[in-house]
Amino acid sequence: MDDLFAKISDLVEASVTTVAAVHHAVTDLVIKLDITLAEYTDRLNRGEARFSPAEAVTERIGGGGINAALVAASLGFKGIHFVGFFGERERTLIEQITASQGVSLDLAYLLMNSSGVNVVIELKDANIVHPISPHHNGATRGFLSKLSSVEHLDRGWVACCSFYPEIVFPLIASGLTTSLFLDTGYHDGKRKAELLTAFIGRLRDTSISELILAANGAELQNIGSELGLATFSNLFEIGFNASKKLSRSVGKIVSIIVHTGEFAAFFDPTMEGYSLVPTFEIEPRRRTNAGDRFTGAFLGALVATGNPELAIFYANAATAKTLRDDVLPTRETTLDFLRTAKLRDVRISGVKTLGLAELKVQLSNR
Repeated sequence: MDDLFAKISDLVEASVTTVAAVHHAVTDLVIKLDITLAEYTDRLNRGEARFSPAEAVTERIGGGGINAALVAASLGFKGIHFVGFFGERERTLIEQITASQGVSLDLAYLLMNSSGVNVVIELKDANIVHPISPHHNGATRGFLSKLSSVEHLDRGWVACCSFYPEIVFPLIASGLTTSLFLDTGYHDGKRKAELLTAFIGRLRDTSISELILAANGAELQNIGSELGLATFSNLFEIGFNASKKLSRSVGKIVSIIVHTGEFAAFFDPTMEGYSLVPTFEIEPRRRTNAGDRFTGAFLGALVATGNPELAIFYANAATAKTLRDDVLPTRETTLDFLRTAKLRDVRISGVKTLGLAELKVQLSNR
């Protein structure tokens, strides 16, 4: 596995295609509890506190865009930029991370008094986020001005790792990019507000010609429900048919990537047959920002290889390393991880599991 990752890494490190990971950085105060969501719910139902003062709090940099950018930079992708806003507290955290990890990251930002603080309850099987100070989703005009300063963005990608309409809608209307990656975070609240429908309605007459929507399993089911695809029985049928329906609606290619704890899969309206790329067997020390860190690695590898399945393998490996050891992944540390790592044995009827042999063929044929 390490030789495949090394070959993809060579391409990533040689790529200079621009990718701007956008929005804001926040401060996450993380409390890790060695219980499940069901046990945590029982605790609340008994009238107990969400957590006790004795439980340790870890301060981390939060926010999808900054975590995606940090991972891409730590893996040696030269085209990555972070564009957004944060406060002095977040700037200090970013400086500490980049200095300690030896990471160089281009930042184009607006400095706010504060861009938000979350308390994150990290459970065995879920994360629960409690915002305790407001997130500044304004300053859109200044944000777009910063984004316009990024060179060659018209031939690169913008990655929105948070689906805030006050940021995303003006962005797609700005004409600053033709390629957009949007992590939908499509929880029940967004489904009820029908944000995807509003987004697609605004997309038709924009400069966006290439769109990738990202979701986890539950979020993809919400997307399918909003699109009238609830009759389809599994994530693969939902993903493929959602891609076809959205592409027809806007007259542009809309691809979808779903990532779960066991696998990730990519859908576009022209594909023939379903396939998946398994994740790695790990015992995670960290559970927060997994999707954001996947995004940073995935886009770096996608622009370098042009192959979504190879990019998924690369991102799965880097994400597994960062979750297992709670560090930013580098080429060297991920290669070391892969020397003993094991892919999950995922078998789903009617779906092809892409193992090392199949992925190596794809790399040789690119």
